[in-house]
Amino acid sequence: VDRNPDSECASSDQLWVLHTLGRFEEVVSTARRATATHPDWNSVWIDLAVALRATGAPAAALAAVERAIILDPRDWFAHYVQCKLLVSFHRWNDTLAAVEAARTACGSSFDPWNLMASETAATVATLGAGAAMEVLSKALAATEKPETASVVEAADSLLSTELLLRGPVAAARALGE
Repeated sequence: VDRNPDSECASSDQLWVLHTLGRFEEVVSTARRATATHPDWNSVWIDLAVALRATGAPAAALAAVERAIILDPRDWFAHYVQCKLLVSFHRWNDTLAAVEAARTACGSSFDPWNLMASETAATVATLGAGAAMEVLSKALAATEKPETASVVEAADSLLSTELLLRGPVAAARALGE
């Protein structure tokens, strides 16, 4: 990064290393410097969002990831981070709207399992378990990948278990984690 401060890739790699080491405050300060000089670097905004959430600044994290989505609306990972943040705030209707926006923006690059847990959690909280089971069934039917089917089936089992043991609010929280 010192040799090439104008490299988005180098900056993102440095942030990833700091994040992996759990040095979230450094990720925040480094990402803020990078976004101040290069406000169009989508990946750095995502890194900043994840670090802000880890340091207890969820509203700022949501603003950072929304900036990333504005910069690159087709970035499925930015949508994924946004949906995970919205679920963690229990903003269920906003989560469902964000999942739909991701589907629209990402088009054929969108794989339903990427946001399945967020969509299912929000559906449990807003429409109930029956609707959530329908979401899972549709995701399972829409996939052609065996590994994706296992993820969907695991979520289906988790949802069923949480609903039986703890009720719909616990199920929504468990799927959002």
